[in-house]
Amino acid sequence: MKRFFLLAVTVVITSFLLGCPYNGVIKDGVVIVDQLPGVTVSAVSPDQIVLNSQGSVPVTTGDVIIGKYGDTGYLRKVTAVGQKGTEVVAITEPASLEDAIQEGMLMTSVKFDVNDYVKAGVLPKDAKATIVDFSGKEIYRGNGIRITVDRGILDCTPQVAIVADYKNFQLRKFDLTTTGTITLTLDLKVALDNSTPISQEWDIIPPIVHPFAASIGPVPVYGRVTLRFPFGLYGQMTGDTSIKSGFDIKDNFTLKAVYDTGSWDGSKADLFNFTFDGHPLTWNIDIGGTAQAYIKAILELTLYESAEAEIFAKPYIKSNIHVFPSPASIEVIGGIDAGGYAGLSVLGHNIIGKSFYWNGPSKLLYRGVQDYSDPLPWTSGSIDLW
Repeated sequence: MKRFFLLAVTVVITSFLLGCPYNGVIKDGVVIVDQLPGVTVSAVSPDQIVLNSQGSVPVTTGDVIIGKYGDTGYLRKVTAVGQKGTEVVAITEPASLEDAIQEGMLMTSVKFDVNDYVKAGVLPKDAKATIVDFSGKEIYRGNGIRITVDRGILDCTPQVAIVADYKNFQLRKFDLTTTGTITLTLDLKVALDNSTPISQEWDIIPPIVHPFAASIGPVPVYGRVTLRFPFGLYGQMTGDTSIKSGFDIKDNFTLKAVYDTGSWDGSKADLFNFTFDGHPLTWNIDIGGTAQAYIKAILELTLYESAEAEIFAKPYIKSNIHVFPSPASIEVIGGIDAGGYAGLSVLGHNIIGKSFYWNGPSKLLYRGVQDYSDPLPWTSGSIDLW
């Protein structure tokens, strides 16, 4: 017979973490391994957890087991148990918090600051601000492609808030909200041989990781938020091509991925107070083509062992240059978009495979068309962007 019990646990987490004081009703058979006396964890693999117990076997088939391991933890359902001496091997499969929580709420937040950048090795130990200078970085060289940054300065310290509300063993609402400001200066050179197509991303600095711990009543929730800044380039140029340009951008953003009673309709992006200035465009092009360069500010959410949610802001510059045949044309646009993905089945069995993309504000930096009789003067040149 299923037994239910009610525990009231008040957790207040300060210093970048906010826990939620909330009563949690959990199902009988939920085992918090870290709270078992005389029990330790010696190994965790994708399909089993090895325990050492000084007493009786601490888990049984059908239990949902939860514990910390590494910088996050595990949430598993036990399908079989074996014991040899003090060693207990639990054969497991992935579980969801819906398997453990009858009623309760998760509420926590993470705020990135200069200490996170220092711990990641991105800034020196005496850094006072989160300004990252990656000027002079060669992002990629190979396969007929070379990408270098003449000047790159980035400042972004977003905050992430996470809410999950459970009733009757179902996730009723999930809210992943990111707020922050991104300030970016970027000047880069791109050289492509012949007709090399490209669509690729490269991290410009190491990932910045912020672990956290929260709770739903008596159930601990372990996770981390990872902040990444990949540079991306995609496009198709015809003939040998080299382009040099850049931009300054500053934007305040609020990005929300919201699941509420089976609907994602509350998800949205607010990309407000947008300012964008283009730098001069210089080109040497045989025929023409289209390219977009961008840097994403990505926040990836991991709960227990499941890294399946991300949300991002993406400032970009896009050029479309046509040289041959006449007329020649140039169009350059700068802007910022946003997007995300939610597939956190560890939160709820229905939170799988939802993608978002929001087209944000943009600015026309240059547009021009000119007939010609001789294409040579158009194969190279320079213009100022607005």
